[in-house]
Amino acid sequence: MEKKKWIAVWCILAVLVVGMGASITLSAVMFNKVSGLKTSVDSTLAKDEDVAQEDDVVIADEYTIKSTKNISDAYKEGRENSLSKEDKDTLDMAKKVLDEIITDGMSDYEKELAVYNWMVKNIKNDTGMMSVIPTSGQNAATPNGVLKSKTAVCVGYATTFRLFMQMMDIECKVVHTTDRIHSWDEVKLDGEWYHTDIYSDAGSPNYSHFNMNDKECSDNYEWNTDFFPAATGTKYNYAVVNNEKLDDVYKLPKKIKKAIEDKKYFLAYNLGQDVDDEKVSIINAIVQSISNYVTDSYNLSAKLIDADNGDKVMAVYISSYNDTSAMDNLSDKITEKINKAVDKAFSDFSGMTGMEDGDLGDITSSSRTIGSSDEAIENESLNEGAADESE
Repeated sequence: MEKKKWIAVWCILAVLVVGMGASITLSAVMFNKVSGLKTSVDSTLAKDEDVAQEDDVVIADEYTIKSTKNISDAYKEGRENSLSKEDKDTLDMAKKVLDEIITDGMSDYEKELAVYNWMVKNIKNDTGMMSVIPTSGQNAATPNGVLKSKTAVCVGYATTFRLFMQMMDIECKVVHTTDRIHSWDEVKLDGEWYHTDIYSDAGSPNYSHFNMNDKECSDNYEWNTDFFPAATGTKYNYAVVNNEKLDDVYKLPKKIKKAIEDKKYFLAYNLGQDVDDEKVSIINAIVQSISNYVTDSYNLSAKLIDADNGDKVMAVYISSYNDTSAMDNLSDKITEKINKAVDKAFSDFSGMTGMEDGDLGDITSSSRTIGSSDEAIENESLNEGAADESE
């Protein structure tokens, strides 16, 4: 009897030990799974979290912002032979560009503008993995690849522009959005910082992203304003530097039409300091009406800029939708053949798939109204001028 009791006790102990072991094993498995999940979550969050640094930041999970200060320092200190072959090649290409566009006596602003103009004209956008057939890959993110291939993603534009600035002893930083999907530059002129985003202006050099202050730049992006310098000035904003007086707002349609015909992408008018909301609304309405009228080929936008001296400057930016960059490396004969094939296939294409008949009617009617009202507005403006003279 005593023996049976001990057998029962040992059986119970065995069950308890097995149960405890299973529990411990299960707990360990769950701990590992939870830990793995936490690591995965932390990793995902880390990708979306901002980092308070300029270089070694990965943009769009693909392109790394890399410092080229060693190249600019070697150039300024006369020790180019200390550079690697790739860096020396980069420097040689950059020097060739600066020798071509920079002249003695230029101010820092004029040097920056010369680099901007050269880059928007000569460097084309590379959309990376979003491209139908990606061509440049990582090369589009480094000055070496950009200057060789003449194509760039945003990181390539930003780091190449910064290299040019640093070679000319102009302070410059590469800024990135808090979600790390875009980058551009911040440049220092006469003690004040300005944002310049060449990537966004490439193809339509209208200066809309040239030397912006924080207020303008924040219309499009969010970035770490605690880490990167504040940009508050407007002295070297392109519209503030380059504008003319506008005595009659109703002459604006003809001025914009002429700009489009002359293939100009930028207009700016100084409205003075005494500007009421109605005048600003009229200009915005005119720009919007013209934009609706030419919407198939152009996009128009207007921006009111408060100059440091108190003047109100209205900038009008024109962007063209006629992108032919994909044909740049093709012969005239092949280009003509492509155009004929596309014209033949799309000659009867309305481009209004999915729209109601009424919508098409409204668009046609709107275009006619804008066309006729443009003449009426001009006549009204002239009549008002005659009435003023008679008084």
